[in-house]
Amino acid sequence: MGLIDLLFKANRKRRKAYFKQRAYLEACARAGGKAPENLGEFLPWNWSAEKKAAWSTREQAP
Repeated sequence: MGLIDLLFKANRKRRKAYFKQRAYLEACARAGGKAPENLGEFLPWNWSAEKKAAWSTREQAP
């Protein structure tokens, strides 16, 4: 694996983290500036196989 491949992979991981954080912050905004009641839906270890697949193929919240 070359340096370009490593940089591309790191950039892609950063983008995914950004979109996950953005989805959480948007949910906080919809909840009136408080943490959403369904925090479990933002924890990757609680996700179903379908939700994991959706996040791995999309850059925005499914």
